[in-house]
Amino acid sequence: MNSLVGALERAQRALTASGIQSAAIGALALSIWGRARATSDVDLKVLVARDRAADLLAALPGYTPLVEEPLQVIQRLGFVFLRDPQGVRIDLLLADAGFDEGASGGPGKWRFCLDIGQWSARPRTWSSTS
Repeated sequence: MNSLVGALERAQRALTASGIQSAAIGALALSIWGRARATSDVDLKVLVARDRAADLLAALPGYTPLVEEPLQVIQRLGFVFLRDPQGVRIDLLLADAGFDEGASGGPGKWRFCLDIGQWSARPRTWSSTS
C-alpha cells in the first residue's frame, strides 16, 4: 500500500503543480476513508475538460501511457491508463461531466485528507448527489 500512496502523492503533486485538481477514487480512496480493499493501482479523478487533455498528459512527464495514442483515447473515452516512473499503474478519469462536479461538491471542494496529505472525493450518498 505504501508504494500506491507514494504513487498517489507523486501524481497529485505533478498535477497540482500544473493547476489540475484531482481526487483519489476507487479502492485507494476507500482505504483513506477507513474501508480498506486490496488494490494494485491508483485511480484518480481529474478535474479537466477533454479539450485540456494534452495539458493533463503534459503535467505527468515520465509517465508511460499503456495505450496507443493516449491523447485521442482520453479525448474520446474520458480516461487513460499510465504507468508512473516507479512502475505503478495510474488510471486517470476525467471529471468533466456536470455529475462529477456535483458529486464532488464542485471545484475546490474536494476534501484534503491530512493523515496522508492527499485529496480524496468526500463521501456522499447517492441521494445527496441528485
